[in-house]
Amino acid sequence: MKGKTTMSFFNNWVFQEVLQSMRKTSYTFHISFFVVPQLALWQRQPTQFLSRSRDGGPIFNVLLQHLHFLHPPMSSKTERACMLCGIIQPYRRFLEVGCPNCESVLHYADNEDGQIQDCTSPAFEGLVALGDDNKASWVARWLRIDSFVAGLYAVKVNGKLPPHIISELEDQNISYRPRDGSAED
Repeated sequence: MKGKTTMSFFNNWVFQEVLQSMRKTSYTFHISFFVVPQLALWQRQPTQFLSRSRDGGPIFNVLLQHLHFLHPPMSSKTERACMLCGIIQPYRRFLEVGCPNCESVLHYADNEDGQIQDCTSPAFEGLVALGDDNKASWVARWLRIDSFVAGLYAVKVNGKLPPHIISELEDQNISYRPRDGSAED
């Protein structure tokens, strides 16, 4: 019996769901928080991770290619999740181009007065990769990301928007629903 390896999550039911999705050529990846440490290792050292994952076969390499396509590798120290839409990006990307979903209302790009610090969080749980062909999936509808751009989204984002931002959103007729699990349907 092999020792515990980085690829121990292969037996996880979540990964089995990923494999089934990939066989149907869907880009829906239901990746839970069990997989995040492995993805963080892959993002820091992709060649070392691939060399340890040879037992995963070609299907795992396809998964890595799709994840890399949907979102470029990030430093685990700088990635943040938007508190309004939940997309995960590096801090620098929020600063340079803003949020692809919320830029028109939150104005992250080139904002030096703390907007990114106030409206994004480095503390989030779970990952869901949204592609153009799976926006109608139950996961996308459940997370309310079915109308957003393709990318990696957090299942849960810790923290809430400041009251002055919430009032600005209400002035624009935008309903804010916290992504920290405190909102009741």
